[in-house]
Amino acid sequence: FYISTAYESREIHKYVDYMLLMTYNFHGGWDNQTAHHSTILPSRYDEGINQRLCQTWAVNYWLSVGVPKSKIVLGLATYGMSFTLDDARVNGLNASSTGGGSGGRYTRQEGVLAYYEICENIQRYGWERVWIQEQD
Repeated sequence: FYISTAYESREIHKYVDYMLLMTYNFHGGWDNQTAHHSTILPSRYDEGINQRLCQTWAVNYWLSVGVPKSKIVLGLATYGMSFTLDDARVNGLNASSTGGGSGGRYTRQEGVLAYYEICENIQRYGWERVWIQEQD
């Protein structure tokens, strides 16, 4: 949120070959509710300054301070975030949570599942894929 105080936004691109944008980890087990951690567009559940927690805002910010498109490299996640729900019957986006979910079989990191762990859980345990329509 404080990019302009941490970096000389209008100057930095003049001295680098490209800018790597970390457009993931916008949400996770540190939140009190579930959310996608790497959305393209703002989520309808994010309010105020949290509307900036998306790839579109990040790219548009750097373009607005003069970074050429040719220097922007979008960092994408190849993993997912998991959550511990307050109530397993109340799930989905914006469901109340108490922290990160159990670590994966291989990664063993609370709140994070590698892509291959997610695929394995879909095949082995019948996890259901759910798409966020507003991100289409």
